[in-house]
Amino acid sequence: MKHLRTTAATLAAVCLATGCGIAAENKKYDYKTSSGTATIKPLEVPPELTPINLGGVVAPTDIQATESNPVTPTAILPQAADATIERDGSMRWLLVKHPPEKVWPVVVQFWKDQGFQLSREEAAIGIAETEWAQDRSKLPNDFVRRAFGSSLDRMFSSGEKDRYRARLERRADGFTEIFVSQQRKVEEFTDSSKSETRWFVKPADPEAEAEMLALLLQQFGIPAQQATEATQLANHQSPASINNTAPKPVNEDATTLMLNEGFDRAWRRVGLILDRSGFTVSDRDRSHGMYFIRYADPDVERKNGVFGALFGDKDTRAEDYQLEIVEADGKCNLRVLDKDGKPSQSETAKRILRLLQEQLR
Repeated sequence: MKHLRTTAATLAAVCLATGCGIAAENKKYDYKTSSGTATIKPLEVPPELTPINLGGVVAPTDIQATESNPVTPTAILPQAADATIERDGSMRWLLVKHPPEKVWPVVVQFWKDQGFQLSREEAAIGIAETEWAQDRSKLPNDFVRRAFGSSLDRMFSSGEKDRYRARLERRADGFTEIFVSQQRKVEEFTDSSKSETRWFVKPADPEAEAEMLALLLQQFGIPAQQATEATQLANHQSPASINNTAPKPVNEDATTLMLNEGFDRAWRRVGLILDRSGFTVSDRDRSHGMYFIRYADPDVERKNGVFGALFGDKDTRAEDYQLEIVEADGKCNLRVLDKDGKPSQSETAKRILRLLQEQLR
């Protein structure tokens, strides 16, 4: 529903019945529903994330969370956690000087505190992804909504919905990198009579991602003003000298791309592109430079006979692929493998590589 389709008389009757009040909140981003924070489910750190006890290293204690006893940063990390915003070119991420086992519960709780429900909560691979949610700060702040408050928010639509993904990476020193990515879809009319609408994907909003990074920084004990200043500083810092030569195919079959950068940067960039593009990352193995993904080619018809849209019923066309990043002489080769780990020359594999090439420019 792109517009409010209710008469003033009906709204007035509902207001009298519900005793709604005046909405006065004004936030830059606001994904909370009228019920407030999302329901907190019991949280456990699974065995896959528990490090092996070597050389006296103590595995962190499993942390439980319930509605009456939610996870808080102070229950997991020191009050003044070592958390900073890092930058490499256009990329931004958080560096937290604690292992993923301690960082993960804080990240999960963060999304729930922002009002999101989680569609993916996979500690084993360090991915927490939200459901699509409407940014309520973009709802019309006219007389009707001010008079009726949040009790009728379901009857309003901004025509935009956002989804966020947080991805945790364990560094060699045991610390944690957190990447936050955003996806947006907008509702637009598809005919001149404006009787039908459809949801379309839009590019990620760097400002929204930066805002979430600043809020997440606060979750780790950094004061709001300091977190905002850190974000602004990262935005205005001059990036390190980087060779931005566009990636290019290294063979005639266009099944391998050469990236003119080292492994660490290539790994971060490819991961962020996969996040922003909505690829399903089922697993990854940094030590071998492997991302395991699922991809549905939009040119392939679904088994149920309906041509796929990005947002709709479960897509039966999705296939498993692997992305391999191999470094040699300060440069990296990126290629698409099939589910068995063999080089793929299928049209779908070439499409995946073209999509990555466009985003890696």
